[in-house]
Amino acid sequence: MRHPYIAIGFVDDAGHFALDDRPGFHQALQAYKGEEVTLILQSRSALRSAKANAYYFGVVVKAAVDESGQPEADIHSYWCELFLPEEKKRLEFFNRLSGERLQVTIDSRRTSKLTGTPFYDYVENCRLWLQEYLGVTTPDPDKDYWRKRTKKAERVHA
Repeated sequence: MRHPYIAIGFVDDAGHFALDDRPGFHQALQAYKGEEVTLILQSRSALRSAKANAYYFGVVVKAAVDESGQPEADIHSYWCELFLPEEKKRLEFFNRLSGERLQVTIDSRRTSKLTGTPFYDYVENCRLWLQEYLGVTTPDPDKDYWRKRTKKAERVHA
């Protein structure tokens, strides 16, 4: 079974599209000769990368751990409570043998539910909190992000 090919590109404000890896895209097309295929376009912000996760836990959370001495899980939980909308649910359990009912409230806020842009916003809030409350500045996740985006836009217009 073939794995799907994911093509990444950029659409400028005028609606022009440029592929990041045009040769790779054309090579992937060859594997589907004579077949009906589906092409799905979605915002890259809908994706969340392993690099984004690694940056959050390896740089931002680690900086908070190093500065405060608090455990990583506690810092992460605190930031989830602070920056994510409340998602409290009531659960009810019934013990058929004793007839006892147990009602509990859980909060299911998790960053794992966040995709690209919402996760980026969450991490930026954490970075601001870290800077304001602990005086710790973290490096940008990708120092060339805006430069890369500008180059993609230039390629579209070329």
